Amino acid sequence: MFTTLRLPSGMSLKKPFRAVPIKLGPRYRQKARQDETRTIVVTLGKAVAFGLVIAVASVVFERPMLSSWRRLTEEPAARAVREASVWYAGCDEPRAAGRAPIYAGEPGYRSGMDGDGDGIACE
Repeated sequence: MFTTLRLPSGMSLKKPFRAVPIKLGPRYRQKARQDETRTIVVTLGKAVAFGLVIAVASVVFERPMLSSWRRLTEEPAARAVREASVWYAGCDEPRAAGRAPIYAGEPGYRSGMDGDGDGIACE
């Protein structure tokens, strides 16, 4: 009933196969380090670019958003008082003072200085 199993010479069933880790060659290790460095540099570059985009967007959109928020939340009488607190004869004065453009709701805004009526004077 039982048959005997014959193995080729040199083979044995006593020990199971054991995987032995291999040591990678110097070229492969150097390439792996370069790939890792490249990944780090690319990730940091993306983070810096994202930060710059956020910084520029905050500078560009801060005054118009603040002006819009004031327009929505402030009473008309209070806004008229604040806008009248500073008076410019024309657009040359706020440009020289570094205050142009002037958004609706900011001190110095007048509808007479807003040529197209979009809420931004001295564009």
